[in-house]
Amino acid sequence: MKPVESIDRVITMCTDVKKRISVNTTSKITFNNDRYTGVDCFILHEGVACVRGNDSKVVLAYISAPFILGYNGFFDLNGNVYVEAISEMSFEFIKAVDISKVLSTCQFEADMMNILMYNSFVLFRSVSILLEKDKNRLIEKAQAMFSDEPEIIRETMPFHVYISQKAGINPKTALRYIKSIRKSPTGR
Repeated sequence: MKPVESIDRVITMCTDVKKRISVNTTSKITFNNDRYTGVDCFILHEGVACVRGNDSKVVLAYISAPFILGYNGFFDLNGNVYVEAISEMSFEFIKAVDISKVLSTCQFEADMMNILMYNSFVLFRSVSILLEKDKNRLIEKAQAMFSDEPEIIRETMPFHVYISQKAGINPKTALRYIKSIRKSPTGR
């Protein structure tokens, strides 16, 4: 389960309400431009978004508030990713060095450990889907991940599209996997 309280405590100590930026659905926030050069961390205060690869446009992750992207995380914001709003959202940029200063003066070890453990779990699940060879297990793992996604994702995205994004397969192939499991007398 996402450590919302731990994330909120860290965000509250490190951010400034006056620096929040609000955007509408489908807005794209890129980091390798003059406006955001040197930005290390993207703090999502409200809303849901996806992280996409600049070149491939593939969805690399879905994120929902509260979320800290870029601080000891999976993605280098000055690399080849951008954030796309799925809902209205508010966010803020902060440098990792500023977060580190705050965290070094306060007692956040337990909170940071909770966040690290959660991020490790999410990464493990994502990699296990990419490596899964058995289509039945692939569907089972994807169903477990899909149930943990924000409501807006579950309500608007067809499951076979979600599987195709997470497993790196064609949506038609994902649909074929699902249909073959439904036809099987044991579901396996």
